[in-house]
Amino acid sequence: MHDRTLSGSGHHRTAVATWSYLLPSLRQNVEQAVPDSLYEKLLADEIPLTPAECRQLADAQRLLRFELQQRIGLLEDSLADAALPYFLQWPALFQRAWLRLPMGQGCASVTEATRDAVAPAPPSFVHAPAALLITEWAPTLSPASPPACSNGLVGRGALVPRLAQLTRHVISCVEEDLDRLERDSEPREDGLPRSRRQVALETAWRAQWAALLSWHGGTS
Repeated sequence: MHDRTLSGSGHHRTAVATWSYLLPSLRQNVEQAVPDSLYEKLLADEIPLTPAECRQLADAQRLLRFELQQRIGLLEDSLADAALPYFLQWPALFQRAWLRLPMGQGCASVTEATRDAVAPAPPSFVHAPAALLITEWAPTLSPASPPACSNGLVGRGALVPRLAQLTRHVISCVEEDLDRLERDSEPREDGLPRSRRQVALETAWRAQWAALLSWHGGTS
């Protein structure tokens, strides 16, 4: 389902069922729910959140969980056709909502990724609340949530392994794309230099990816 070599059906997919639509849409909603002032306060970790800010963050996390329950199937089905800039938005989306994904280096299987998701997070925050692991956040469904059925909603407990698996595939795709870009950075046969804009863009992508791996791994 996630094999990039099997992405030939992508041209039959509607625009709203692709990562190029889904990720910006999810991120816009999360950025509205977690405004810059709150996100910067979380990152700075200098003063505790107020009770109102804690409620605002919890509401944002519930919103993201609800939206992922609706869209997880579309994200899985369209992964093979996604591009690097949208893969980078996946961990950034969860960081904005103060949620940790299983992004430890060397996860060789979905089982290991799920195991990493339940490992205690390092006590890296003094004043800001510790970022939640997806196993502490994703399984909790509202009593009013309809059961899984043909409309694509996921059942109780199903979201954690699917998020872990999807995250593992994102990591694989990002590393594959960055490796390809590294190979393409070799001197061109015609001797012409690569554009400064492309070099700067690729450098920014690598730096962003390294920072996201560090944050989700609990080392920053």
